[in-house]
Amino acid sequence: MFLKKHIEIKFLAAFFFFLISFNNHLFSQVLDLNTTEQLENFIKKNPNSTEISYAQQKLDLLQQIKSLQKKVHDYETLGYLDNTEEFNELMEKYEKEKKGNTVNILNEMFDVDSHKANATLKVINESACNMIFKIEGAQNFQLPVPAKGDNIIVVPKGNYNLSGRMCGSVYETTKNIDRNFAIKIH
Repeated sequence: MFLKKHIEIKFLAAFFFFLISFNNHLFSQVLDLNTTEQLENFIKKNPNSTEISYAQQKLDLLQQIKSLQKKVHDYETLGYLDNTEEFNELMEKYEKEKKGNTVNILNEMFDVDSHKANATLKVINESACNMIFKIEGAQNFQLPVPAKGDNIIVVPKGNYNLSGRMCGSVYETTKNIDRNFAIKIH
């Protein structure tokens, strides 16, 4: 009886040692898995493993990372992120020149002479994204227009291609600027 108990204890100890080393082997396998496919296969093949919760957490984290990478890519593709630095540089330049421009803009706005050479163009941006508004014609201009804000510029009268991209939307039109006017973009 004593010998039988002793053999049972040795057998149980060996079995537990086997389970522990098998689980350590599975744990090291999970540590080595670096793709969602590998982790999904591990979870399918080892549904009763004690390492499933760790594998599932790692899988969830990898899926979140993939989702964030896709969102960043989509934002860049749609134009949410691509002009931030350029916008800030233009806005800084515009702010430095604002004092001199303000007098010129006010003179143009209140001058009723229809034969004057210039006109003012006010761009109102009602979107949640900053925008660089391009005015291309005989002369080219770039006007930074902040989100939920506006900006104004004096341009020589003439035909212009007007365009801007904000929040993934594109605004494009051709206008004959022959008087002061405003454009509201949503």
